Amino acid sequence: MDVIRITLRSDLCAGNGESRGNAVDIDIVLTADGLPRIPARRLKGCLRAAAEELAALGDETAAYTAELFGDKAGRQGCLWVGDAALPQEAAFTAWLKQNPAWADHSRVEQLYTDVRGQTRLQDGVADDGSLRFTRVLGQYDPLDKAKALVFEAPVRLENASHEAMCLLEHCCAATRHIGTHRNRGLGNVRLTYIPGTDTPTAPQKPPLPDADTVTLTYHVQLKTPLTLPGCGKQLTAIPARSIIGCLAGAYLRQGTAADDAFRRLFLDGTARWSPLTPVIGGEISHPAPLALVYMKNEGVYANRCTEAPAGKQKTLSGVYTAPGKHGLLAASVPITTTYHHKHRDANSDATLYMQQAVQAGLVYGGTVTLPAALAGQAAALLSTAPLRFGRSKSAQYAVCELLGSITAAPVQETQVTIHKGEPFFILLETDLILNTDAPTPETAATALQESLGIAAHHTGKDYLLYHTIGGYNMMWQMPKPRRTAICGGSVYCFTADKDAVLPSHFIPDTAEQVQEGFGCCRVLNQAEMAALTVERKAVHGVTAAWTMLEGDIGLVTIANFYQGTADRVKQGVDELQQQGAKALIFDVRSNPGGYVSELTQILDDLLPEGVIFKTTAYNGKEKEYTSDAGCVDLPMAVLVNADSYSAAEFLAAQLQESAGAAVVGEQTSGKGYSQMLFDLPDGSAMGLSTARYFTGGGKSLIGTGLTPDPQVSLTQAQQRDLLMGKLAHEDDAQLQAAIQTLRQE
Repeated sequence: MDVIRITLRSDLCAGNGESRGNAVDIDIVLTADGLPRIPARRLKGCLRAAAEELAALGDETAAYTAELFGDKAGRQGCLWVGDAALPQEAAFTAWLKQNPAWADHSRVEQLYTDVRGQTRLQDGVADDGSLRFTRVLGQYDPLDKAKALVFEAPVRLENASHEAMCLLEHCCAATRHIGTHRNRGLGNVRLTYIPGTDTPTAPQKPPLPDADTVTLTYHVQLKTPLTLPGCGKQLTAIPARSIIGCLAGAYLRQGTAADDAFRRLFLDGTARWSPLTPVIGGEISHPAPLALVYMKNEGVYANRCTEAPAGKQKTLSGVYTAPGKHGLLAASVPITTTYHHKHRDANSDATLYMQQAVQAGLVYGGTVTLPAALAGQAAALLSTAPLRFGRSKSAQYAVCELLGSITAAPVQETQVTIHKGEPFFILLETDLILNTDAPTPETAATALQESLGIAAHHTGKDYLLYHTIGGYNMMWQMPKPRRTAICGGSVYCFTADKDAVLPSHFIPDTAEQVQEGFGCCRVLNQAEMAALTVERKAVHGVTAAWTMLEGDIGLVTIANFYQGTADRVKQGVDELQQQGAKALIFDVRSNPGGYVSELTQILDDLLPEGVIFKTTAYNGKEKEYTSDAGCVDLPMAVLVNADSYSAAEFLAAQLQESAGAAVVGEQTSGKGYSQMLFDLPDGSAMGLSTARYFTGGGKSLIGTGLTPDPQVSLTQAQQRDLLMGKLAHEDDAQLQAAIQTLRQE
């Protein structure tokens, strides 16, 4: 990936409009760990201002400003800019996680920043009430005062002309200031554009089943916050129209709209795309059925279609559910608020506005149902196109990354039996738009019933929500038509007049915008509705990812051992085996550890019957964890480094002990204790070791760690790229050593 290197030549205040109570009136952008960043929107704004200055000076490349940055007519620029971060941010963040004394990010803030007070002067006298406090980023690296602080912002240029690339170089050279208080000596910088050497991503080619119509399933991770139009409690899914627009744009940059494949994929409804919804417990979710409610006083969930709950009820509006082992897993999407300054022009004052955004790091999943003949092209687009959705797509937000492999499965039609006189229900799994301007409960119920072709009585005891769908056409500079949609999760209740066998899933005949994922309905009988109960609240996020390497070797990268890791690892191992993996590599480099329960579940899934882990508490009480007979009978290797801690070390040690797995990389840290933090009266805390860990064979790693064989180290630059997720497989010496070891076996 290309980068813009920013070298500070003075102190800097590049904020986003936020303040911090009465302590700081103008704050800068900081990560959760207190590390500074320069916001992408601020950086891109400075670059565009530089382009306008170059145009005024007669620079020939300035004619390509619209190509690089876009224009008000709706043309999207080819430049994407990310937040500028310290090159060592990933390594520093990993170190902070292993040092509880630095858990309070204010200590990190004090390393890099200072708070300054200033007043407005009038005739040499300070105005009353004009005192303001500003957080300022220091010019020099606090760890090396001889060096100026350097930031690097990732940039992408998609199908840019040579002239547009030259313009970006000129804009970097012409940008001399970033941030506020430039008249007070702040914000002096030097920018350098550094082209990258990224190789194009190879398109995925999932094995296709022997079927005319298939469903492709894929997952993406939000690499940056996601700002959706109307983002809030109820609108947190990525609309299918955004997916279609993103992929259609990528298609047109390489082909033409006259292609028959383009028409069938994006125009005529041959391919049906679903929205991207959160992944919960490894499963793609749907909006929670509105028949389910949370009983506030009792702390339980109830189903209004099968019981009449009494007490304070809270509907699950804005909640997503996915099937679990003992019921539905439910989760709300975490939302954060971001602050920005409105662009200042000659006719308006600078104003502050807020946006709600979905937090970065979450995993979304979606499907596309289409003829098998088109599946290869759709998979290639999904795996190679830059995935950016929502607002602010060209700076700071909206970046997604494909996770794991795209899978293909035949479309299976299932049925549900309905008995005369018994209730049945129609659950909207996605929003529904009917070919009527204002759908009422009765008109919608009639449309659903007629599509099923069943004689039934509409009870009227429905659980519904409505919202409007519109938008704004930047090309035409006018609003899009607004349509009323029945929200996903809505439930219609009927009583059957006779026995019937109905499809479990259908799309109403009068539904519109079906290609964009609208109108997916599910039929449930009384028993299936009664089975809809909420198991627990679940937190969704990514803890593991996987991919198939050359030579039929599957790679599973485990980021940590937090909640849900075991399910993700099992899903990845299963998918890789289905794709024909003949060996597995587990990457736990820079893995900080996590829950023992997740570690032991992973080992249980991978290893044959036997003892797989032991603990000895401070009081001498011992506990053994065992595995059943089910296992994965494949050659294995594990990648470790000096930042592999605790559960990561014991995963490698136990796979080596029980399955003969090769351990490749660097000597591990040797953390074999369990710690607990105890608060002290003065506000500090003390960490004490409360238990010791052992492998199933009784081996302790305390003070020794795990010695790999072979031992392979990475250069400092490679370590940085690894932490940032930019180290290519072919340049990863540790990974290549593991591959060679498995091939020799």
